[in-house]
Amino acid sequence: MAIQLSTVGLTKNFGALCAVKDLDLEIQSGKLVALIGPNGAGKTTVFNLISGFLKPDRGRIHFKGKDITGFKPHQLPKMGLIRTFQLTNNFPNFTVMDNVLLGRHHRTAFTPRTIFYRPPTHEKQEAMGVLHLVGLDTLADEMATNLASGQQKRLQLAVALMAHPELLMLDEPLSGMTPEEINFLLQSIKNVVGKGVTVFLIEHNMKAVMRICEHIIVLDFGAKIAEGTPEYIQQHPQVIEIYLGIDEEKHYA
Repeated sequence: MAIQLSTVGLTKNFGALCAVKDLDLEIQSGKLVALIGPNGAGKTTVFNLISGFLKPDRGRIHFKGKDITGFKPHQLPKMGLIRTFQLTNNFPNFTVMDNVLLGRHHRTAFTPRTIFYRPPTHEKQEAMGVLHLVGLDTLADEMATNLASGQQKRLQLAVALMAHPELLMLDEPLSGMTPEEINFLLQSIKNVVGKGVTVFLIEHNMKAVMRICEHIIVLDFGAKIAEGTPEYIQQHPQVIEIYLGIDEEKHYA
């Protein structure tokens, strides 16, 4: 299977702190991969480097065979790399439907005329299908500001999906959700992968990670210490040593 995303020697320092150290990773197309580790392990920094919000001090990043090191955040969605954040960034005074429809502009140039753009029927139908996938279709006409925290997360995912991602990077997609919402969204993510989208996620809910991910990468102090299947990671001596006796809900983030 083709390698869709890879990094070689990826390194980022913040003063004397090495947040990411010589990170080599490969993510195969169409896979569901998790990046886990203790608080401060460098997970979000890795996401910020890949998605262009930070520039690495050393190392290279490749997406679909192209060197994207140093690309700006707005350049990557046009290539099919879409990323969400820990904190939702939905437009609160837009309806749920309008938020999703704006997702199509991730792959197009935003101009003043965009504000007055009236989406054709087929785009509205697609948006409704995306909302159905994340369980928000009955709230399409609701103002986004009225949504609960877990619903805001699901709306953020819907906006990302409307951009037709080839690689979808999700930063803690399950935070703030009820157990029922978690189960629903996990199935939604599996359905997305089933459609051929690669998903790379950071998540502190280890039960969920072990349940749905095919491959797991573990960071500690910015360095990769293990990677493999969920079964392998759960039995890895160094991973066990790091997390032994730690409440996973507090430790993983």
